[in-house]
Amino acid sequence: SGLFGLLGGKKAKIRAAVKIEPEPEEDLVGMAAEILGQLLEKMGESCQIRGLVEADQIFLTVEGEDAGLLIGKQGQTLEALQYLVTRILAKKTKGKPRVVIDIESYRERHKNALIELALKQGEKAKRLGKPVTLNPMNAHDRRLVHLTLQADKDLKTKSRGEGLYKKVIIYPVKKKKEVGLESEVL
Repeated sequence: SGLFGLLGGKKAKIRAAVKIEPEPEEDLVGMAAEILGQLLEKMGESCQIRGLVEADQIFLTVEGEDAGLLIGKQGQTLEALQYLVTRILAKKTKGKPRVVIDIESYRERHKNALIELALKQGEKAKRLGKPVTLNPMNAHDRRLVHLTLQADKDLKTKSRGEGLYKKVIIYPVKKKKEVGLESEVL
């Protein structure tokens, strides 16, 4: 109704929404493990899946006989599984869960190999005095290389290329020559 119930009354529209409480974390882990289990079953793989929540991420660990097939070339199958589980879980929960899947400790081994590669190629760039280019990598791997070498003041890194896979170039920093005046001794 309008002013004093007499003047300028208009019909009002009221919008209401039901606020859905987020599900407990254990339910998300269980749901994520169930989704991954169903995907692996459809692939003809029988594996054990363990899950836990840590720092707002759902970690799923897979143990099975044919880990190489599930990891794929350069971890591409593993990344695809992780993407699918994350997307399906997001649709079911109407949230943005962060799911990380690891198979037979592949992620830790891969991380250590990348750190070793970055350090080795960094030393090579310093020794040769020329830039060294690494093979194309996904964003996560490139970030790890950049972080590994950022503390070395004699090196700098840049990503080059287009698309998801870009190359990392490691440059040796050219030191500025100090030009000093020699003092004459009288």
